[in-house]
Amino acid sequence: MSTSFIYHALGLVGYQFLKPLFEKGKIYFLVRKHSGKLRCPECNSHRIKLKGTVTRNFKSIPMGKKQIILSVIIQRVQCNECHCLKQIKLGFADPQKTYSRAFARYVLELLKFATIKDVARHLNISWDTVKEIQKEYLLNFSLTVTTT
Repeated sequence: MSTSFIYHALGLVGYQFLKPLFEKGKIYFLVRKHSGKLRCPECNSHRIKLKGTVTRNFKSIPMGKKQIILSVIIQRVQCNECHCLKQIKLGFADPQKTYSRAFARYVLELLKFATIKDVARHLNISWDTVKEIQKEYLLNFSLTVTTT
């Protein structure tokens, strides 16, 4: 497994693959942002101090019948310019979501020919998660149509 794989297959840009973990029928990919790509989430400055990490899990596109979980080490930084203390921004997932944008796109593709219940069962997620992804897409789509 390589950093190139997580870039091309899972859409993780600027992240480094550390190692795979196998647990209860799921594959976890432990990744972290390249240290050279770390910036302040407020002012985008490179002048930062590292202030600890937290690990979060995100659902990603499955491989065959195996669930893929991105186990991401998220760095907290303190900016020397604007003095904020925050976690870095994730480029592959929206704030407060437990799934990647690629996973959401996959769900939307499946919804073209399957019911919400079928998609939820196939991906082993809740009906509410599928409905949330669909609702968010429809809201963004309607905003795009009305503004153009």
